Amino acid sequence: MKLNFIFLSILFIVFSVQAQDNKVFYYNINSKIYLDKIENTKVINFGKFINPLQIDSICNFLRNSDFKVSEITPFIYKITGNFEQIDGFEIISNAQKSGKILYISDMLMYEDSTIQWASSAIIVKINSDADINEIMFQKNIPFVYQKDSGNGEKIYIVELDVSEKNAIEYANILSEAEEVLWAQPSFWRLMNTFNQFYDLQWGLKNTGQYGASGFDIRAEQAWTLSTGTGVKIAVLDEGVDLTHPDLEINLLPGYDATDGAHGGSNGSNGSNISCLNDPHGTACSGIISAIDNDIGI
Repeated sequence: MKLNFIFLSILFIVFSVQAQDNKVFYYNINSKIYLDKIENTKVINFGKFINPLQIDSICNFLRNSDFKVSEITPFIYKITGNFEQIDGFEIISNAQKSGKILYISDMLMYEDSTIQWASSAIIVKINSDADINEIMFQKNIPFVYQKDSGNGEKIYIVELDVSEKNAIEYANILSEAEEVLWAQPSFWRLMNTFNQFYDLQWGLKNTGQYGASGFDIRAEQAWTLSTGTGVKIAVLDEGVDLTHPDLEINLLPGYDATDGAHGGSNGSNGSNISCLNDPHGTACSGIISAIDNDIGI
């Protein structure tokens, strides 16, 4: 009986260690946010200036090496397979050295089942009398550049060299520095969209639907930082359809700055009937705050 107990205890310890190995965390002010690694799955992020033919060549090589490869964006791909062998692939190591591959990240899952992965950037807030460059040098953190977030609160966006460690590890190192108030990795996230027309929204994600790709407002990258909860925006335009199913849930009471006759609803001051059906204010409001449903924006 005693031997059985010892054997079970050893098994418990082994499984506990394995479970910890499958988790990562980053600091959120005074607590830790844990993420689960998705087994045998990573994300490969190509550089913006790589030739599309070179991307195809690398992806086809991985497919021929028994990896499953699927596109997330034109420069980001999900790869699934046995990663014990990938370090020996010369085509991968050469692409990393030349900057054609920026980084390969673990695909992670948050507690609400959101799928995400660390980018090559971190967001850092430091004490008012501290210097971000000095902190980075003191902690031996390789960075490409840093820029002020522009809000005057000593918050910086730092682009890293993640060839040795990932952004989560570097953020955790900085979180323990005395001069740092907080440091968090910048994540990419897979958004669950239920809108059947989402692929038509080139302004949000331009994959070349109507010609050249890449010209958009980088909405998906912004959504990894915030989806606008608690933000109020005023639209100064020709009025908004207050009962539109995309907008109704997000609208505050409107205001008509012309004669007050319409209370901010779709239309102008009522003197021109043709203006009552002008959708411009509704369209602008849709870009800002339309909900994710199946009828488009």
